[in-house]
Amino acid sequence: MKILHLCLKVIVLVVALMSVQGCFVDLLRQENKENLLESKKQWYVSKIVLSDGRELKPIWEGAKSTMSFDADENRIFGVGVCNNYFATFALKGKKLQVSGVGSSRRMCEENEGMNYEFWFFKALDGEFAIKKRGGKMELKGATATYYLE
Repeated sequence: MKILHLCLKVIVLVVALMSVQGCFVDLLRQENKENLLESKKQWYVSKIVLSDGRELKPIWEGAKSTMSFDADENRIFGVGVCNNYFATFALKGKKLQVSGVGSSRRMCEENEGMNYEFWFFKALDGEFAIKKRGGKMELKGATATYYLE
């Protein structure tokens, strides 16, 4: 009887430790996500370099492409040049998996703006390695690298 009672105590203790550990691991993951992506910060996309070497920049003086991360809801959102966009993401270490990219469908004034946004949205779907230096971040993917400030 004493052995059974002792076994039950050990099982209860192990279950309690596992649930506390799970909560702690989830808390660390969330904190890492928020620190790495600087959730709630609005990043400016200064340029996009496609895998073929083409460099794309917002075309109008003062035009800003933005990218913001919501770590609580695993969402990315911002403005390409004249259209809003959104996507979902998953973070695994320093790899960012982006999917479900969508946008509003306003016509940009100039054809170059539409070309920039086409590549901005198209290249955003996929996996990206995250590099941070100072106040800048690079998202390097198979199709493009996004330079954020």
